[in-house]
Amino acid sequence: MSEVTMEAPPMPTEEALEIFKGMIFGKQSFERFSKNEREAISRAINLLEKQIPKDPVVVRDGWWLKMKCPACGRVIEYGIKLTKNYCRDCGQALKVGD
Repeated sequence: MSEVTMEAPPMPTEEALEIFKGMIFGKQSFERFSKNEREAISRAINLLEKQIPKDPVVVRDGWWLKMKCPACGRVIEYGIKLTKNYCRDCGQALKVGD
């Protein structure tokens, strides 16, 4: 008889992010981790935050509308419809409209 194993569903990015933030900013904070561990956790937090899609910042520039990355401020597109789902400069995930 073969053994059946069931995998847990993948953890949502937001949940993983909250766990990491609790590790580094929680009550046990800095004393518990070495400098390298704190740096690794901080980088993981930054990478996870970029995976959560955010609305672009829309700015009027004369007759043009610019869509800028909410994380780094780079102009992503001109116009009213966003077609890219991430920023080429910093990797921030972007909410793309229908």
